[in-house]
Amino acid sequence: MKFKKILLRNIGAYYGQNNELDFSTSSEQNVILIGGKNGAGKTTLLESIRVALFGCISYGFMTENEAYFNKIQSLFNRKARKEHNSHYQIILDYESVENFLPVHYTISRVWNLKGTKINETFSVKRDGRLLDERETDNYQNRLREEIPLAYLSYVYLMAKKSHALFPMDVYLNI
Repeated sequence: MKFKKILLRNIGAYYGQNNELDFSTSSEQNVILIGGKNGAGKTTLLESIRVALFGCISYGFMTENEAYFNKIQSLFNRKARKEHNSHYQIILDYESVENFLPVHYTISRVWNLKGTKINETFSVKRDGRLLDERETDNYQNRLREEIPLAYLSYVYLMAKKSHALFPMDVYLNI
């Protein structure tokens, strides 16, 4: 799995509609480093990838429930909430290899807020074609087999601790 880009709409520190981060690489530049000061959105970015891929399971819930939606609501941008914005979204584009061929996926999680009620919509496109409900279920089951959530949680934890190895104040002056 190779992430291509992520779009965050009113998620964490990412306010507004056009917060796209491009993860494109080339043979000369093949490493992506994410850094920033406290509150810049590094943790939000990692959590958004995890939530986009796994939804309620990313927080240990088997189904969407009140506790899950409370966690999701804590991801919503505070300014957007104060302005009574009702639309929050994560779109993740990535490439995968299936049967020795590259496949492009776009996954989208949208949360619409009406009063205190949250509605989540999840969709998957494979090579530009929207998957139906059965195909989406198969996709999610395959994803859970290919990427155990424990692995993603480990990556998340290691990224949180990496500041000890790579202090940002050293790199901000480059």
